[in-house]
Amino acid sequence: MPQQQSLGIYIHYPYCRTKCNFCDFNAYRLPKESVVNSYCEALLKEIDHWAGTLSAFRPLIIETLYFGGGTPSLISIEYLTRVLKALNQFGEIAGDCEITIESTPGSLSPSLLRNYRALGINRLSIGAESFDPKMLKALERDHGVEDIFRAIEWAERAGFDNLCLDLMYGLPHQTMDDLGRDLAQLIACSARHLSIYQLTLTSRHPLTPKLPKEEDLVAMFYAIHQALEANGFVHYEISNYAKSGFECRHNRRYWGDEDFLGLGAGAHSYFMRYQDAIGGAGWGVRWANIMNPLLYTESLKEGGRPTCRLHALTESEAFLERIMTGLRLLKEGVNVSKLSSKFNNLTSNLESAIAELRARRWVDFQGGVLKLSPEGFCFADEAALKLTEK
Repeated sequence: MPQQQSLGIYIHYPYCRTKCNFCDFNAYRLPKESVVNSYCEALLKEIDHWAGTLSAFRPLIIETLYFGGGTPSLISIEYLTRVLKALNQFGEIAGDCEITIESTPGSLSPSLLRNYRALGINRLSIGAESFDPKMLKALERDHGVEDIFRAIEWAERAGFDNLCLDLMYGLPHQTMDDLGRDLAQLIACSARHLSIYQLTLTSRHPLTPKLPKEEDLVAMFYAIHQALEANGFVHYEISNYAKSGFECRHNRRYWGDEDFLGLGAGAHSYFMRYQDAIGGAGWGVRWANIMNPLLYTESLKEGGRPTCRLHALTESEAFLERIMTGLRLLKEGVNVSKLSSKFNNLTSNLESAIAELRARRWVDFQGGVLKLSPEGFCFADEAALKLTEK
């Protein structure tokens, strides 16, 4: 019997009740119901398309499934049910498949969460962003602090033990004391996974002059690292912390050079094992879907494919990606021996680059494995570029 091949799938739902002033994701204000329904029907057609395209690689097993957005907790249970059923066309959804859905605190209810558990959704991500009312107001979030705690309580009652909370730092006029209070609230919650992101805005954004200075942002980053590690969270990726055994398996596919398929408007995909299905050239292929959800929907309605920006990676691009993603995994790092074996033509300067980065105290190099040091956490991209210089 052929060996099952694994796949991770990301599904994008682009709509939100309100569009936050800082958001640069592919997200839009919720349109009328008929538009949403047409989008969901298009999504089902895209699933049908890829199930057929990948039929030569069966039996496939879906090991991770991630509903992102937007606010995918606004998808109706009817369409979620249909999507999950349609995905069985790929072969099989693993019995221990990690199925995540993103949400906002105000979009959840006890009955909705119970329905999620009944459907097999076993990981809930809640966009808390801050526990400070004035920060939530500045970010134009559509929830209050009490909504966060209520959503967490409902999730616990529904049986979600794999709960993720998102928090932002570097917020307008935020001080270290403000951050400390946010962290105290965060640590007191029952979340097993925490995603912590710095607020980044364009230079012309009206909130940009109100953001903390660069040196304060660096201090905040390390304050977060120290507080969370002191409370049992493992800093396993630059922006992510987890209790043991609760790392996000889906996101690890992105950083671990594993195939993933993105469905929905603006969704990105990467194939290495399955690249023959879409015209790869040996080093992997990346592509994205049409960004605009209306154009995405129209493309599938007319029987077309929503794929655009298809790019077959060169050896040099793949080399850079392996190093950049490997360095982000702080506890695992990059196995230099394996890297040199795969990219033998590009590693002649690796030894001298590692020596220079060690002199800067940005990396540790032991047992053939290269990892960012705590001093180098904020310089991951710079370190990767140095390591790939010719």
